Amino acid sequence: MSESSRHCRSCTACCRILPVIEIGKPAQQRCPEQCSHGCRVYPSRPMSCRLWSCAWLVDPDARDLSRPDRAGYVVDSLLDFVTVEPHDGRPPYKVPVAQVWLSAAEPDAWRDGALESYLRKKGLTALVRKNDVDGFIVAFDEHGKLRPIESNLKRGPTHSRAEVAEALAEIKGTQA
Repeated sequence: MSESSRHCRSCTACCRILPVIEIGKPAQQRCPEQCSHGCRVYPSRPMSCRLWSCAWLVDPDARDLSRPDRAGYVVDSLLDFVTVEPHDGRPPYKVPVAQVWLSAAEPDAWRDGALESYLRKKGLTALVRKNDVDGFIVAFDEHGKLRPIESNLKRGPTHSRAEVAEALAEIKGTQA
């Protein structure tokens, strides 16, 4: 299947798993506008819903991932970042991460081999989000296997797009 032929169709995983701040919908709660044939207010849906797409729909590197409602997770097409605070005296630094939103019904879905391959191909660590607040980091270990890593994940409000853009520009600048 080519990426251009992918469509949401009956998949409404994002409507169930992701938060929609504009309408006060928390993560892991079915959108009140979701119905059997999709979105009841599709033509007038919130701007964040209009502008957002999952990686399965838009990222050619995601071609081996299952559709989100079948996979048990939604990969956000937009990166986020985490701030690493080393314990060896080095200053904190930011790391880009893929955001993987788990379905509450499938808490181990992040162990999917296709997701591991996708993250490896992208060269990314992932912030696996269970809901609006709880999550954990997964990264590749010294043997190249995707594993949860020990972290003191301090979650505050989700980063704004401006914060993410600034952090990713800063990261790119330090890698140049």
